[in-house]
Amino acid sequence: MPSSLLSGSDVDRSAILKGGLLAGVTIAVGLALPTERAYELLAFLLALAAGVYVGFGIADASAGEVRLQWLVALLFICLAALGLWISPLLLAAGWLLHAGWDWLHHGRVLRTRAPGGYPALCAVYDVIVGLFVLVLFAFS
Repeated sequence: MPSSLLSGSDVDRSAILKGGLLAGVTIAVGLALPTERAYELLAFLLALAAGVYVGFGIADASAGEVRLQWLVALLFICLAALGLWISPLLLAAGWLLHAGWDWLHHGRVLRTRAPGGYPALCAVYDVIVGLFVLVLFAFS
């Protein structure tokens, strides 16, 4: 059974802290930008995050696993684009769903291996940024 992101080793605790700090920096930059530019930045970062596991898959996994990573990355890239074209709520959904994708890697449900605490770091970052998009949407 997959382990919790909030329990476990010091690596996970360190990764959780780093994810929160990185999200704080992202939010600070987002708040310094006009709202539309902030959405564009956050969409770009989601598309970038989507490709990270593709890279891990290419380095580590079978062809089937790499195909799965590509398909899911394309889903997140589409959500990022649709978040700009249709509604920022789709962008927020993309970030929150990506946190779930991280959890599947953290719990070793998927065979693609990611370095150390990366899935925990990324999951925390994704949830905080996804919630930030929702707050930004609510107040704009």
